[in-house]
Amino acid sequence: MSSIKPYRIKHKPTGLYYYPGSGRTNLTFRGKIYKTKQNVFDYYLYSPIPIYMFNVSKTAEICKRLIPEIGEKLSKYSGCKVELPREDFEIETL
Repeated sequence: MSSIKPYRIKHKPTGLYYYPGSGRTNLTFRGKIYKTKQNVFDYYLYSPIPIYMFNVSKTAEICKRLIPEIGEKLSKYSGCKVELPREDFEIETL
């Protein structure tokens, strides 16, 4: 039996981590800890990874500064969606 070490998906430009789910901000300080091989890279094999930002928060403020596309689209009352290149993400083993 092969064991998979726990890992997270890190967005390299911001240092934030991917957290899947609809209706939520997808880049967070903690992210999701994966214990299986299945992750966001499996769902978006050949396309950019969509990132949703909702409600201006600390995370959103960081992203507004570091990812210009988010800064231009984000407002206090609504979220935004941007598609970020897969190459901007990496697997970080814990």
